[in-house]
Amino acid sequence: MAELCKHRGHEVCFICLRKTMPDTKNFFFDEGNKWNLRRFFFLAYDKFFRNIMSPDPMYSFQSAGLSYISARHILQKCPFKPDVIIITWVATFLTPKVIRELYDKTHARMVMPMIDEALFGGLCHYHCDCNEFLRGCKSCPHVKRLKCLPRRTMKEKIRYWTEMPFHSMASGYDTGTARVTPFLKNGIFHTTETVADCTPVYSKSEARKFFGVKDNDFVMFTGANSLGEKRKGIHILIEACNLMAEKIDSSRKVTLLVLGNGSSTVKERIDKRINTVAVPFLPKEDFFKAYYACDIYVSPSLADSGPMMINYAMACGRPSVAFPIGCAVDFINDDTGYIAEYGNARQFCDGILYFYNKTADEMHGYIDSCQKKLSEFKDAWPNALKAALGE
Repeated sequence: MAELCKHRGHEVCFICLRKTMPDTKNFFFDEGNKWNLRRFFFLAYDKFFRNIMSPDPMYSFQSAGLSYISARHILQKCPFKPDVIIITWVATFLTPKVIRELYDKTHARMVMPMIDEALFGGLCHYHCDCNEFLRGCKSCPHVKRLKCLPRRTMKEKIRYWTEMPFHSMASGYDTGTARVTPFLKNGIFHTTETVADCTPVYSKSEARKFFGVKDNDFVMFTGANSLGEKRKGIHILIEACNLMAEKIDSSRKVTLLVLGNGSSTVKERIDKRINTVAVPFLPKEDFFKAYYACDIYVSPSLADSGPMMINYAMACGRPSVAFPIGCAVDFINDDTGYIAEYGNARQFCDGILYFYNKTADEMHGYIDSCQKKLSEFKDAWPNALKAALGE
């Protein structure tokens, strides 16, 4: 984001909590310094917080609702008075009060892109099927102890953000949810999606050879950084695949490519009639081979502001089977994929079979449809950023 603003001719001061890259100039503690006291405090408190709250992993609780950095300390690191303040990935260390203080001290244009759903959550970063955020998180069903914390965080958002003007950029799915959130009534939301670039391009035959998959197989691909995260819905994909195994034609083999941490565990739970190829990690130069090797991308995510994997599938001309969340709502229609009923493994299986039963020529037609749909969003991100910055 900082680099994008620089390219647009703005003077930029990038400030982060943790220094992870050598060229980072403004930070509060160095991730590489193992003996840094501030870092020790973060790690110790995080462990204490997670053990005490015992949150449901489905909802991605990543913060305790506390501020480690004040508005004054942040502004001291900036060599000029900002006209625009872009705030992202701060839910773990800045409270709504501190963000409001940044606005009060500068009267800058506040921009809070929605990388996830933390903007309107109590402490969770994905609300999934929970609508407690519309009621102030008064009875959070996903935290076993210290239920006062999400309630307190929501009270702060209502108190400090209700009258604070700000801009945000998000997918159509997240924008729609944010607009019905009472304390975000002064927010101006710009709908956007990221257009992925999947180069270099590989032939399907070349890509399949890399994974040891036959040319005439029907190939599905799925992936996530951590497949064990409940919100990624891999348990539903496993159920769908096992249902599918009962219905496939023995003359046409089905292969599932699984990429990510925990891929071997997924393989063990898939019916042996489906050939499962587990790939824990792929270097960048080989990453897109998985897309070009597959016939469809399967995205069982139950909560996501993306997933970006669907964007890549669209760029490679591969239709996706997904639930109606995140970017799937913007990208997938009858010409680009299949939307299954939320959380329904049987419908997800039907979506996979829908493509399994198509001819090679019919599947080839999806390449242009997917890439054409993605191209509709090629100016969405630049236009949203331009509007958010007030250019």
